[in-house]
Amino acid sequence: MAKPSQSIEFGKHSLFKEALVRTRRALWLRPIARSVLRLPVAGEALRRLMHRILPRGARIWSQVHSGPARGLWLKVEPYLEDRYLSGYPEPAVQDEIVKHLLPAGCFCDLGAHIGYYSLLAARLVGEAGCVVAFEPDPANVAMLRENIS
Repeated sequence: MAKPSQSIEFGKHSLFKEALVRTRRALWLRPIARSVLRLPVAGEALRRLMHRILPRGARIWSQVHSGPARGLWLKVEPYLEDRYLSGYPEPAVQDEIVKHLLPAGCFCDLGAHIGYYSLLAARLVGEAGCVVAFEPDPANVAMLRENIS
């Protein structure tokens, strides 16, 4: 699957932001990063640097790197929605969807958020199937539409 044409503008800190994005994808680095962030002085300094490079509310395109949704591109806020990128945000829910949703099936996503499960369902039901996503929050609807496109 190709990378979406729209992406965040990295500006003058492009190397730092790209490094942050790549670090967020590397699951083996997470325990190390968590340990460093817990350090009294160094952790706080690193946290400030990270938030300066990629402030809260900034969204980036990233690819789900494991699980049934592997390969899907999502525009996420890395600090709040990184669990989607792991590919297993709610393993039990995802397993049930994969087990019961058949090609040409129908899926309703109530509270679709940014569309992770809707996009996974669309992949499973194929073009002959139907996916309906409901989301009441206008900001999430905008992200849902962007992720679907």
